[in-house]
Amino acid sequence: MATNSCLLLPILFLLLLSKICTTFQLSTIQSTYPIDSRRIKKRIFENTIKLHSSINDQNRSASSKERRDEEKRRMDRKKDVVLGKTSAIDGETNFSLDPTATEEQYLKQASKVEQEVFFQTELGLTELRNLCLEKSSKAFQRVFELRPHAYCWQAGIVNFYLGDCIGAAEIFAKSA
Repeated sequence: MATNSCLLLPILFLLLLSKICTTFQLSTIQSTYPIDSRRIKKRIFENTIKLHSSINDQNRSASSKERRDEEKRRMDRKKDVVLGKTSAIDGETNFSLDPTATEEQYLKQASKVEQEVFFQTELGLTELRNLCLEKSSKAFQRVFELRPHAYCWQAGIVNFYLGDCIGAAEIFAKSA
């Protein structure tokens, strides 16, 4: 209890000093160094907060100190790079993320085989969503004809529901 009362005396002194500085204008000092009462009050408040946080640090558990430090780190990282929103390189332009535009650019530069694999994969996924398993299976078989090592685990799901557990297991193993 003695430490808390000892710490209150400097705080009270600083508050009294700030009141004196704002009430009396010292003409010789003020002409050279104008007294800004808001700045003084702000500094007193900051010092009081620092003083209280150092007192609380002594009584805090390790987990609460770590929680406080993690919160500070989170606040510091808020202005960091955010994927899709900020550029990682200073001075560079940020581009919006547009999957449709990226898909169109890919298809423009893709070969005929890559385009066919893309369309058959999309057809297979659409038919799977519509529960047309036979049509989906045909589309995925065409994908594997064009590209035998294609990553298409959804074809394993189709094979499983069509009763071909061994074929499904082979596709899952290949796509793992």
